[in-house]
Amino acid sequence: MNTSWERFIGESQEILTHFSKLELIIPENEPPQLSGALELENTAGDIYDQYQVKVVASDDSSTWFPGVFEVGGRLPHNSDWHVFEDGHCCIKPIPEQIILCRKGLPLLQFIQEHVLPYFHAQKFREQHGYYLHERSHGELGNLEYIAGVLKTQSRASMRQYLWYILHGREPSRSNRCFCGSRKLYRYCHRDAYRNLCLLPKELIYKYVKIIDTS
Repeated sequence: MNTSWERFIGESQEILTHFSKLELIIPENEPPQLSGALELENTAGDIYDQYQVKVVASDDSSTWFPGVFEVGGRLPHNSDWHVFEDGHCCIKPIPEQIILCRKGLPLLQFIQEHVLPYFHAQKFREQHGYYLHERSHGELGNLEYIAGVLKTQSRASMRQYLWYILHGREPSRSNRCFCGSRKLYRYCHRDAYRNLCLLPKELIYKYVKIIDTS
């Protein structure tokens, strides 16, 4: 059993105290998982719905979220519902997922701050026919996330900043920011630089190439 699986099992004990309808399953030679009903509460703290889910430990929790599956047959398996064909839920864009995991993401925080909001959004879609705040699918959604981190909608600026992150040295806190704003770096793109530096360089380069060809 690898360390990511062991961590999942250890942190699952806290999950079970907060989510009583989930149970920990530890198959032989397969990743451990949490399975059962994930209850949704409204702002008054009342349970208004639940989804049947399976949360499966990843092989590398320092890079990837646990796999989340809706197993009750409620959600169509297509990109319009942010569900992959194999039933794997698309919780966050890939670069955001990697950054969160590399910073360290406890399992309870993952469930509370990312999985529950995902299913609240799905419930809203079921009721109203659309998402309240929908992100784009695939690579476009990944680029939208990066644009938000870099605080620009300009593709040219995104490319410039990503190229600097690939090849430039981090400025000192008292230097001007590399974006050309003339603001001090620590008040401008410091967090963006440090977050995006957590991504594999080949992934950053991939997004540069997508920008070049879009």
